[in-house]
Amino acid sequence: MAVATQQDRIILSFHQVGRRVVVEPENNDKFVTTAREAAAACQRHQEIKAFVAQLRKVMNRLASWIVAHPSDIQGAFLTVRDVGLLFLLIRNSVPYNGGLETALTKLDLEIANSDEFDLLQLNALALPKSSDVSYRTFLVADQTWTFEGWQTRTRT
Repeated sequence: MAVATQQDRIILSFHQVGRRVVVEPENNDKFVTTAREAAAACQRHQEIKAFVAQLRKVMNRLASWIVAHPSDIQGAFLTVRDVGLLFLLIRNSVPYNGGLETALTKLDLEIANSDEFDLLQLNALALPKSSDVSYRTFLVADQTWTFEGWQTRTRT
């Protein structure tokens, strides 16, 4: 195993205000930026990677929750809203389902209070059984994931 030396590292410091950096991407489309901008871009990239990891993890958590409540659910979606994410659940019935609402509230609080999801702001909402036209008003086109396949049944 090779041991990294000081010469193997490139240090980009946010405090190197006037220093220029030449970036040579894989496509050889070189460009020049400041060390400060390069350091900030690297930091944003790390933050995005952390956010995506948490998003994948929360999607798996939501999918597991759905699998535990298949008979109560007509549809489930994760969408982008003004202040974060919305986990939208469409119930299988119109009458209030206290057990499902309590379980959904517990899930919502568990995610909100978890250090695992500190980069995410997620709200959960359950709607009564309704038509696509009704619940789609809560969803953002091209920014919505649909949870499917947790059980085989005909949707009406």
